[in-house]
Amino acid sequence: MGRMTVMRFLREQWVTIPMPTGDARGKSIVVVGANGGLGLEAAKHLAMLSPEDLLLTSRDMDRAKDSSKVIEDANISNQNIEWGRLDLSSFDSVRTFANRFGNKKINCLLANAGIATRKYVQTEDGWESTYVSSSSVSFLPALDKPENSSSHGSGASAYREISSTSTNQSVSRIAIVSSDAHYQIKSLGVLRDSPHILAFANERKYCTAQYVHHILVIFKLFLSHLAKSLGSIMAQRYMFSKLLVVAFIRELAARLASPTPVVVSAVNPGLCHSRLTREAESQIPGKWVMPTFKSVFARSTETGGLILVHALTDPDERRFHGHYVSNCEVAEESDLLLGADGVNLSRRIWDETIGVLEAADPRVTQIVSQYLRPLGQDTGA
Repeated sequence: MGRMTVMRFLREQWVTIPMPTGDARGKSIVVVGANGGLGLEAAKHLAMLSPEDLLLTSRDMDRAKDSSKVIEDANISNQNIEWGRLDLSSFDSVRTFANRFGNKKINCLLANAGIATRKYVQTEDGWESTYVSSSSVSFLPALDKPENSSSHGSGASAYREISSTSTNQSVSRIAIVSSDAHYQIKSLGVLRDSPHILAFANERKYCTAQYVHHILVIFKLFLSHLAKSLGSIMAQRYMFSKLLVVAFIRELAARLASPTPVVVSAVNPGLCHSRLTREAESQIPGKWVMPTFKSVFARSTETGGLILVHALTDPDERRFHGHYVSNCEVAEESDLLLGADGVNLSRRIWDETIGVLEAADPRVTQIVSQYLRPLGQDTGA
């Protein structure tokens, strides 16, 4: 069953991850979020595997300059490295990035993105920030071709670009970073009964509701902040966003042609030393607990980056197609995504996500129609 137990967590955290042995020569690779943390480590390792091109993204181009030096120091082949600004909290930024770089050859896309916050912040697109960062990694491959492009029609996308570079010897790949934290969502509660899961989950009233009103009353002065942290829906938002990634990847794979020209996977790097937990570490009790916990159990940032590189270079890539991948092996998804109810849930998530993306850009409708197949029509790996 798809559950995360304490023993499983410990066992997975202490697995030795081998150095990637796959070949990146002649390939053009995009790494989203390469200015720090796991993305930077992945980009550094990929540079050492001698790809033809590396297109790296950062929300902050000043930080990108510092990161560029780190990557170039690891670059043994002097291949072309290019940076582009991309802010996944903005659909407009995704469109701008796609219009600028959409004509580039793409063999692999690593979508490394995610934020862990308990603060409800609504972006310019009207969506809660954690959700929009998660959905933007789905938006990116769907739009990675410029508006008004005459090549293969104005609706062409990264799905076409990536699939066109695929060969029998080396299938192109899209890997989106997920997390074993998605197992921690035990129930969707009222979300499952809502006619629109994502819209309901986006509402401020829902996100700021508290599970533990009695704690707030009893410890109003002494532990009110702790009670809010434990009780807020937002405390589970990062986990929920990673559940959405696993569901989306499974549904995307089910709609790609067979044999698939593009292997898509949801990759779990495990708990690593990174800035992901910076908000938790800035507040009580996280500032006491989290550093100690990470010092004992967290993987190095380098190890997390290696796991992401494996998803793009493993020679037996087709086994990953449509799956949640942990420790470089296919793993079972959360129980919430299993069985008939799980299939129904993941299809609802797909349909609603595509609806959100279509509202953000009408090209998505054409792309889905042109490059994806209805369920049951020559799909699979």
